[in-house]
Amino acid sequence: MSTLDVSDAKYLVIGSDGLTEKFPIALAAQYVAQLAREGRPLPDMCRSLVERAMSRGSTDNVTALIVDVEAYMSHAQELAAQRGKSAATATA
Repeated sequence: MSTLDVSDAKYLVIGSDGLTEKFPIALAAQYVAQLAREGRPLPDMCRSLVERAMSRGSTDNVTALIVDVEAYMSHAQELAAQRGKSAATATA
């Protein structure tokens, strides 16, 4: 197991080796940023990333997962605040 600090990231892209076989990580990251600027939803971004890797000639299974880190962190903070309020109410 390993850890990764993504606190200053917008997206976390997780992909199989088939994704990066013909699509270098730096180019894939640029492509995801471009799709995000176009306002594409996450499922479309994943699909486009996989299709781009396949069109570049990947011969392996291609899998991609994109996490919206900002949305996740925002939601986690909201949940923590709600739990804090619930705990304060329960002890009052």
